[in-house]
Formats: sequence, structure tokens, C-alpha cells
Amino acid sequence: MDFLTRLTRICVTVSAGNEGNSSRHFYGNIRQSPYRSEVELRIDSQDSRFAAEIWPYAPARLSIGITSHSGEATPLIYPRINTCEKLNFVFNQGTVWVSNISFEEETGEQLILLRFENPVSGVWRLNLTNMENEPFSFHSWLPAGNMISNETYFLQSNPDTTILSPGNSIHCLTMTAYNQDNDSVLIDSSRGYSRNGNLKPTLAAPGYELTCALPNNNYGTLTGTGASTAHTAGIIALLLEWAVSRGNYTSITGVDINQLLIRAATRSSGTVYPNNIWGYGQININKVFEQLAFL
Repeated sequence: MDFLTRLTRICVTVSAGNEGNSSRHFYGNIRQSPYRSEVELRIDSQDSRFAAEIWPYAPARLSIGITSHSGEATPLIYPRINTCEKLNFVFNQGTVWVSNISFEEETGEQLILLRFENPVSGVWRLNLTNMENEPFSFHSWLPAGNMISNETYFLQSNPDTTILSPGNSIHCLTMTAYNQDNDSVLIDSSRGYSRNGNLKPTLAAPGYELTCALPNNNYGTLTGTGASTAHTAGIIALLLEWAVSRGNYTSITGVDINQLLIRAATRSSGTVYPNNIWGYGQININKVFEQLAFL
């Protein structure tokens, strides 16, 4: 999609996601000795199979140990290349598979992949230690959407860095949602920035109870970043009509459209832009055409 966005007459808009209030992201930033972190994960019995990922920032190399709800602790598992440890617990029937991967093949970074099967309901603890004995930071994520229930979550969660793929793509127009009735961002909207520091979301669009078509020839309303992205797709269509169908700029690209929308966005005087909640501000198609009138 990054490639497509750079082509002429194509623009891609993607929703940021609705994970900002789901408590499925944890951020650890350990600055003082001992260089360890304990992540408390509350697991519900209805989530019999799910995975979690831990991504440290280089140069850290993390080992991991797991303490079950009953207090039973596992040995530390160290980074390897192609290994998967199966952990069984004496006091419950749950199983955890741990892959502590030294370098994940696409990024070259360490990835700790945890897969839970039939875990006992309660608070589990993930104990992370930096083998380099120095400050470190990391992110951990649980599955998004309805892949798990709302009763499995991190006790000390962080709402930032919750934008879903492919919303983290560099050139796509990534949209968050706000309530157009009171100009407040929707609490469930995912927040940036990306893990690699890319500035996301790009813009905010109306996303509260937007009228939409439903199956069986009905109409209803839709709320969330999916709604705001659909709203934005309509705006992009208007810009492509001006540029291509009317012959004003037939070689326009998605990157060009992104910049037109960013420049014309509505920004509050009391807020610093860009930021990880609103991006560059609220989308404003009227101002885009006002600016184009001077070209």
C-alpha cells in the first residue's frame, strides 16, 4: 500500500483502529538497576487460546520467566534462533509456548512470542530481565478486536502505540475518529506514534454515529475509526474528481492528496501539532478547495 500510494491517481486511507481503550498494550521503560520489569497480565478463562508479543528496543536482549496465577514460576528462557519452549504447570492444566527469538526475520529485532492454551483465570506475571544489564524499553501487545474478550488485559496498560497494521504504513493516510458533535476524540480510537516513531495517525475525521447502509436494504449508524476512514474515502474521491476527471492535475498521487489534506486541516490554537492523538488535525475539505482556488 505504501507503493500504491506513490502512484498517480491512487490514494489509500486506512483506519487507525479502535484499541486505545482496550488495555491490550503495555510499555516498559526501565532506567534504573536492577534492569528488570514485571508485566501483570489478567487472563480470563473464556480466552482458552491466544498469543502475546513482546518487542524490545535494541540493544537490549531480554530473557523471560513466567509466573502463573497460582504462583508457580518457570525457569528463565533466553534468546535463541529457532527454539520453542513448551511450559507446563503442576498446579493447573494450562500450557504456554515461548519463542524467544534473537532476531525476527523481517526486522532483525528480538521478538518474544507467547502462546497460551487453557490458562487458569487470574493474574499472570511476565518477568523480563535485560541480559546486557543496562536501561531498556519494550512494547507488549495482546490480540486486537474480538480475537480475545475484554476480560483479558494488562493491569498497567498504555493507550499509546496502539495503531493497528496496516495503519502504521508510512505513506497511507491513517485516520483516527472524533465526535463531530462536540469535537472530542473517541476514547476507543487507537493512538500513535508507531513503534518505529512514524507520525501516526495522520488526521482525524468525524466518526461518531455516521449514517451508513446496512444489509437487507436498511440504514443505521456506525461509530469508530472505520467510519472516519469511510468518510475520508469520500473526501479523497472529491479531490480525485477535481484533479483527474476535471483535468486540473492528472498526475496527482496519494502522497500529494495527503499533503493537501494535512495543510488544510483544522487545528486548535491550544494544541501542539502533530501529535499522537489528532495527528495533524481535523480533516477539512472546504479549506482544501479554498487553498486550491489560488493555484
